Amino acid sequence: MVIETILFDLDDTLIAEIEWARTGWHVVAEHLAASTGRDSAGLERLMASFFASDRRRVFDQLAGEIGLEDEAVAECITLYRSSPRTLTLLEDAAAALEFAAERHHRTGIVTDGPQLTQRTKVDGAGLRSRVEVIVYTDALGPGAGKPDPAGFREALRQLEMPAHSAVYVADNAAKDFAGPRLLGMRTVQVKRPGGVYDGAAAPPGGEPDVAVSSLHELAGVVAAWASSPGA
Repeated sequence: MVIETILFDLDDTLIAEIEWARTGWHVVAEHLAASTGRDSAGLERLMASFFASDRRRVFDQLAGEIGLEDEAVAECITLYRSSPRTLTLLEDAAAALEFAAERHHRTGIVTDGPQLTQRTKVDGAGLRSRVEVIVYTDALGPGAGKPDPAGFREALRQLEMPAHSAVYVADNAAKDFAGPRLLGMRTVQVKRPGGVYDGAAAPPGGEPDVAVSSLHELAGVVAAWASSPGA
């Protein structure tokens, strides 16, 4: 089986989600420090502690702690999601993208999450020029997020490539692999110790074909599939 197309997840696959969070907390803390007179470093520490306890309710918890009105909370969320900042492409992810380019693989990103947030991440990491297509499942309508296969189907449609020669590379076993497998794609899980979804269990039928500890191993996985008779 020759792999012609490599699609990537974004968070904790190409970039570290915790870096995105920390840079966002910094932006919000600077804003609140100016408007409330509180210490920005202390506000960042508060948000980090709230993230550790419930990552989906950071700003609700912050509002309760320091007494923010709903309008102020909404402003903080907008700043967090859309403030431009520079993000670091993970070293092994950069190597995987270079491998894909050198071998002339078709490439793309399929990512969940609010479209504005994900676009800001893509721009911050300089990824628009590194892949051919980017599919934000949020833009495809309700229910199109992973594990639904809609995002993968759309990426393959734009690339005009068949599913059987494509692979999806991602980190979250709980939702990343069921969709591409339904289409007949191959799947590779990169395990990120300390990542947001580190240790997440795959549902039946959603297991990755291969798990690796680094994307430096991706070239070898692709080569092994190409040389395996009947793979």
